[in-house]
Amino acid sequence: MALTKVGIIYSTRQLAIRRVFIPDDDRQLSDPKLTLAGESLFLMPLSNYLQAGSIDGLKAAFAGEVGAASNDRCAIMDGKNDVRFVVNADPSILDDTKGLPNGWYFVEAVAPTVRVGMSYNKTTGVFS
Repeated sequence: MALTKVGIIYSTRQLAIRRVFIPDDDRQLSDPKLTLAGESLFLMPLSNYLQAGSIDGLKAAFAGEVGAASNDRCAIMDGKNDVRFVVNADPSILDDTKGLPNGWYFVEAVAPTVRVGMSYNKTTGVFS
């Protein structure tokens, strides 16, 4: 069988692209192991993928098919309300802090201006 499609694996909830799977042939796209919990698979024609030309083009083409992605930037805060890490993460994991040190927590959908070392005011929701 020929290669005519690529698999776009994305967050079902946020519509954010997680990874792109380019198979040797289309049959590989039916493997249920391609997606993890909370992910879906979108089959994009190979020609559309090639026309996209860049990650921004791919995001635009994908958004035209399934909808615009929501903000998946999250800040990982320490017990002193300081930003320790900024990551892209699915909000479905944000209540699961068992892998974080005691007192650490997530703040969802942070602006691109949020950086490591900034402080967070829990009352106002403002980073400074």
